[in-house]
Amino acid sequence: MGTGSEYIPTVTSPGAYSYYAQAQCGTSCPSPRVVANFTINYSMNPPVASINIPLISGVGSICGGEAITLTASGCNPGTTTKWSSNYYGANFATGNSYTFTPNFNNTSDISQTFSAICDGVGLCKSSASNTITVIVKKKPATPSIFGPGGTVCYNQNISLTATACSGGTLGWTGNRTGTSLAFSLINSVNIKVGCTINGCTSDSSAVYSNTPLPKPASPTINSSQVQALCIGGNVTLTANGCINGATVKWTGGLT
Repeated sequence: MGTGSEYIPTVTSPGAYSYYAQAQCGTSCPSPRVVANFTINYSMNPPVASINIPLISGVGSICGGEAITLTASGCNPGTTTKWSSNYYGANFATGNSYTFTPNFNNTSDISQTFSAICDGVGLCKSSASNTITVIVKKKPATPSIFGPGGTVCYNQNISLTATACSGGTLGWTGNRTGTSLAFSLINSVNIKVGCTINGCTSDSSAVYSNTPLPKPASPTINSSQVQALCIGGNVTLTANGCINGATVKWTGGLT
């Protein structure tokens, strides 16, 4: 196959190979042969990473507290997919898929870039796959509700406001939105509000609860005179039916 102190074999497919060498000077007898054995493993293709999420401005995005799953395909059978990122470092996870759940409380939008390789477990390794960049958007702060507390009369008008949602939209219980919520208190209420900014929604606020006082029964008016009065005459009107402790208020006049 060749002569000389060096020989470079041409290998075109994986498998086990054996090559022999022996020395011979002139016409003398050749030396015993020496064998060189080696194995050529598969050349592994880099995986192709893919992600099944909505695309915004060409990159994947999630809100703080959410999760996405990355998948990789293209590794040879018997190899291991290993994941790397600019945040977690190299080979931080293995498997054909990886679920990314941010464990940091970011105060602004941040990006994470992921890639994968096929690892032949001590043998060959592929080059890195394509990269997937995920934008982790800031989760808005939880708003607080401000409104009247304590005694509220039946059918009294109430206006609730909320803080900590600058530049966002407040979403109230009952699918209502706006910077405030106005209503008449007729029944007991339990109301929460959330803040949505840049497509991400905060945790719900603490519950605002209130129950109106019972509506008093209408009083009955009785007169001390049942006939017409003369000018200068007096008549006494009395009201009955108010609950104890209630105040009777009069209205009316000459008609």
